Amino acid sequence: MIVEISDNNSIDIIGTGNFFSGTNFSVGTQIDTKKSSFNLSGIYQFGGNWWGAPPYYMKYHLLGIKLKYRVLNIERRVSPFFEITGLTEVGTNYRDSYISYSWRPTTYASEFSNLSYSSRFYAGTPFVGNLLLGCDIRLVHGLHLNISAGYGLRVMLTRYAIWSKGYMLSKEQIHERSVSTKNLHMLDFQLGLSYAFSFKKKTKNI
Repeated sequence: MIVEISDNNSIDIIGTGNFFSGTNFSVGTQIDTKKSSFNLSGIYQFGGNWWGAPPYYMKYHLLGIKLKYRVLNIERRVSPFFEITGLTEVGTNYRDSYISYSWRPTTYASEFSNLSYSSRFYAGTPFVGNLLLGCDIRLVHGLHLNISAGYGLRVMLTRYAIWSKGYMLSKEQIHERSVSTKNLHMLDFQLGLSYAFSFKKKTKNI
């Protein structure tokens, strides 16, 4: 069994100005071989925005799975590793809140004309994926430091509306608008600690 806690930071590489930060907690199983090791874990992430609106003005909860392959066996102190993660949003405080034209969380709508406002409204994040390459360092038996970087894909759903000044849209009116999809391409950095342990009882030689 393996338990891991890590901090993940995602910076947009296309230019929308998005920066998301999250804390991951994962629990799973580890399979060790003579040459390498393989982990399969369930993962939970609590995260939020850093740019656009004030930090963590947008908060979210993600659940998913993680696959990790350590290239060298567990007895080697240092080893490269590959990690693939897929998550989906299961909760947020930001649904139906403003998203700017640059796809960032914001606290206000944009002025469309002298008589009206316009904005995107957040509808959810059905998928967050990460493909990471990193270095696994064994600190003591069972305890490892993991440093990695790589590509992240974040799929954001929004609705768009224009409305008159002095008038507020209801949630029902927002939900009448069609949903559009935006793929955000991110550069991810991750730092974490993992601990692997076994429930097997040690046998004594007589």
